[in-house]
Amino acid sequence: MKHLRSKPLGLAAMLVAGAVIAGPTFAADMPPSMNGVLKKLHLTTAVLKNSDKELAVPAAWVAAAKKEGTLRVRLNLAEKNFNKLVKPFHERYPYIKTEFTRAVGADRAVKPLLAFKAGRYIADITMGISGKFTDYLAANAMEDLRSMPTWDKVPKELRHPDGHFAAYGIVNWCMSYNTKKVKKSELPKTWSEMIHDAKWRGGRVGSANRPQLWLIMIWGAKGEQYAKNLMDDFFSTLKPQLRKEAINGMMKLASIGEVDIAMPSAGYRVKLQVERGAPIALHSPEPVPTAAADVVVFKGGPRVNSAKIFVNWLTSIEGQLALHAADGTRPSHVDLASMSSVMPYPDAVLGKKLAYRTLDLTLHQMKPMFKAWNKSWQAAGGPARKKRKKKR
Repeated sequence: MKHLRSKPLGLAAMLVAGAVIAGPTFAADMPPSMNGVLKKLHLTTAVLKNSDKELAVPAAWVAAAKKEGTLRVRLNLAEKNFNKLVKPFHERYPYIKTEFTRAVGADRAVKPLLAFKAGRYIADITMGISGKFTDYLAANAMEDLRSMPTWDKVPKELRHPDGHFAAYGIVNWCMSYNTKKVKKSELPKTWSEMIHDAKWRGGRVGSANRPQLWLIMIWGAKGEQYAKNLMDDFFSTLKPQLRKEAINGMMKLASIGEVDIAMPSAGYRVKLQVERGAPIALHSPEPVPTAAADVVVFKGGPRVNSAKIFVNWLTSIEGQLALHAADGTRPSHVDLASMSSVMPYPDAVLGKKLAYRTLDLTLHQMKPMFKAWNKSWQAAGGPARKKRKKKR
């Protein structure tokens, strides 16, 4: 295929050009429903330039997948959004059927691993296992994903060096603010600025008991002592409202004006509330706390080839766009990760330093961070965190 210019266009340039001139169809066999995805995201087929190479899975996987039966998938998505996500997948791979379970609580990492140890596979794919990673490693439960065509499209920081997991999405945990009460120009540029600027005191800031969504990343980026000092000033100087509400509840408090700033908040969740009419927006001081949604395939399962095909598709440009269109998840794909059109609030994070919640932080620093945080939270009068009721 001939290029329109003498030099090949980069992806960003192709997208800009595509806004004016309809780009060529790089994926001739593009699933029909992807037309709707591209239309929703205001993109052209130029963005799928490399999708054919990414989706060229080994023929042996395909042959085996056709005999494996229904694939059992666990992701933290609403079922209606999962159904939107997999529509193009089923069009591309009609021989792979899927059974979905929302990956929350023990259904995410604990129950699938217990079943695996007992010789049963209640899930072929699950996500968010970082807190249980050592248990998964000890059980030899994770398939090596390095043979996926998309492996090198996952940033090194967001994949395991031995192929045990790969990120399929990125979440920036920032803060939401009431746009009627706070001007964008007065928002703090750094976390320290927010804490030490007197105008944010007096309960204008509300905090959920979720330090694992922001403080642990600062702990990793700036060091333990810096994070502890920041935390001490957070409670003793800023004195935010310490709330019992979870993430969605905190955003609602900001939307009704009970707090001016609610933290932590994720961009895709804020966007959902804004679409429902909430007068809020997203902002992040630097560094931007960033977490990855990781996915694993259970080793040696009866549907392991179907599982690898699914994860490869999910981490491809096609799958990443389908996921973003379905629920707003920010793509992890290296060619999409900084594309403003597939980010909920690009102005809040682009050009800023990111602070990742790495596997090392989760395994080795989370406990000491929680120990320090819980002591300060309780001393400041913070409400106890609600315990999940066990299902009978």
